[in-house]
Amino acid sequence: MASSLPPIAAPAARRWREFRIQILPGIAFACIVAAVLALWHDHVMPDRPADLVVTNLVTSASTPATLPAAGR
Repeated sequence: MASSLPPIAAPAARRWREFRIQILPGIAFACIVAAVLALWHDHVMPDRPADLVVTNLVTSASTPATLPAAGR
C-alpha cells in the first residue's frame, strides 16, 4: 500500500535523544583518549631516552708518589 502522504518528521527531542545515545559517547571517548595521550606524552614519557642515563667520565692518573703505601 503506497501512500501519497509525506513521512512524518521525527520531533527534535527524539533526534537529540538519538544523537546523545549514538553519537555523543563516541565523541566523548575520542576526546578522552586524545587528552590521555597528550598528558602521557607531556608528563610520563621523557623527551629523549638518552636523558635517562647521564654518566660522568673522570680520568685520573695515579703516580707511585700519590698511591697509598701498602703495609705502612
